[in-house]
Amino acid sequence: MFSRAINVCLLAFILAACGADEAPPPQAADETSAAAQQSPATAQAEPEEEAPMSEFLADSLHPIEPAAPGRFRLEVAGEVHEGELGSCGWFMRVDDGDNQDRFSATANWRAEDGRSMALDMWRFVMHDDFFWNASHGHESDRVQLRLRDGGGSLINVQDTAVSQMSGIRTQPGANPRWRWGSGEMPAVRVSTSGPQATAVGELHGEANEHGSPLTGPFELAVHCAED
Repeated sequence: MFSRAINVCLLAFILAACGADEAPPPQAADETSAAAQQSPATAQAEPEEEAPMSEFLADSLHPIEPAAPGRFRLEVAGEVHEGELGSCGWFMRVDDGDNQDRFSATANWRAEDGRSMALDMWRFVMHDDFFWNASHGHESDRVQLRLRDGGGSLINVQDTAVSQMSGIRTQPGANPRWRWGSGEMPAVRVSTSGPQATAVGELHGEANEHGSPLTGPFELAVHCAED
């Protein structure tokens, strides 16, 4: 009886040892492939493609009536204003040490009904990403028109009725944000072939004690005086 029990235990031990030596079942080929694809060591992220920088100059101006040399022409709210430019010109990078391209034009005049008026137009492209933020951005277009009924000084903006189109692109490839008015960037186009620029869009503003600003769709052309 005791001998039979020993034999049974010995047989069970031998069978258990044989089972431990058996190889695991082969893994299916498709399971092996899937595991390799999911391995972090073999998966490599594709590098993101950088958006190109905005072009400062435009191949063509807006198809609107141009201004004569040294003058501007503005059409807005059913009114047409023409006059001499106070300043007009641009600064462009000449080497990698310069971090921006910019254009600006200004004018001051007295309308036939006695209103004092001032115009400010600019286009700005910043190449240094240190300055790409909500205030300056990579690309910026602006047209500002100030007026004051019955004449008077326009030096202090708070003492005028203001209308404006102001858009900014915070970084290359980003959608433009319009703080005032609206347009389609580049809303200010600076010519590659001569000292001219145009702007098309919509001016927004609110009336105050100084007058009613000119608002709505506008067209603006400037022609810097030849040197």
